[in-house]
Amino acid sequence: MNTFGKRLLGMIGGVTLSVTLVAGSVSAANQFDDVKKSNWAYSTVQWAIVNNVVKGYPDGTFRPEKQVSESEFLMMFISAYQKVTPTKGQKHWADPVYVVAKNLNWPVNGVSNDAVGRATREQAITRGEVANIIAGANGVNFIDDAAVQYLLTNNLAAGKTGNTVAGYKADDYLTRAEAVAFIQRVKTRGLETLKERPRFPSTPVTPTPTPTVPSGLKAVVASFEKIVAGNKTYSGYSVSAPDQAAIIKDASGKTSVAYDPAKSKSQVSIVSSFRAGDTASLKLTVDVLQAVGVAVPDSFVSKLQSAVQSGKEFTASYSGYTIEVWPHPTAYNTLTIRLH
Repeated sequence: MNTFGKRLLGMIGGVTLSVTLVAGSVSAANQFDDVKKSNWAYSTVQWAIVNNVVKGYPDGTFRPEKQVSESEFLMMFISAYQKVTPTKGQKHWADPVYVVAKNLNWPVNGVSNDAVGRATREQAITRGEVANIIAGANGVNFIDDAAVQYLLTNNLAAGKTGNTVAGYKADDYLTRAEAVAFIQRVKTRGLETLKERPRFPSTPVTPTPTPTVPSGLKAVVASFEKIVAGNKTYSGYSVSAPDQAAIIKDASGKTSVAYDPAKSKSQVSIVSSFRAGDTASLKLTVDVLQAVGVAVPDSFVSKLQSAVQSGKEFTASYSGYTIEVWPHPTAYNTLTIRLH
């Protein structure tokens, strides 16, 4: 993987982010004009505001789908851990974070504070280059595929089309929303302080064997993986099949929806939503029902929302199934759906 060559193709014209990353902010109580509650990254961006990871642009936007440059990513990442302050003789708005990166021996391309280095800072960063930086910040020296495998093995990132080096899509560029999701996942998964990258390469990571999916669940898991891969709302989500059930976890690693098929004719299949207060999770619940053969309409989301809000169970029939929807009596975020 020739990451430097890939980066040159992604040159972003001009300096696209001003010093508003360092000064000025948007209150967590306010909303970026272009990140509505319906946006898949809404909660992640709100987390980033509260934790001083992002400030936004002077016009009140966040521009979630805009490609993020190396300098922007470093500013977000380092700001999640420490206050970024101006440096003596500063010539470029990102000089302070490049000083940190240089002192910690991170593999960044714009560390040289000359015309070429400053231009390099504004090039779009790839997912592979982010993996190199995050691995270094964890105190290991891995590059390219080895860095990607380190992130996957330690659950610090999820692939775009699969939790493999190939599925990670290291050559793809990163958007600002995806960058924030990366940082949130890394910080919530245990990276408490930014570490120095060793001078010499670390011992290669041995990939964790892929768990065997029970034969009866292979088609279900495949359909769930297709759902996750085909919708940006589920970016970073993962699918697994432990203990004869299929589970979908969100980008933070928490279980969102689970499907437990009937083990015999006398049992019923169960779909559980563990984040029923979240619209995206309920939409995923409907997607799961449709994937296992229950032809509920997309509008079924509103019925589930009503059940969560009222705490009242209800019964419905679709495509030969009788569906019993049971809101948990004490856990607001849990919804159980029994399929007869």
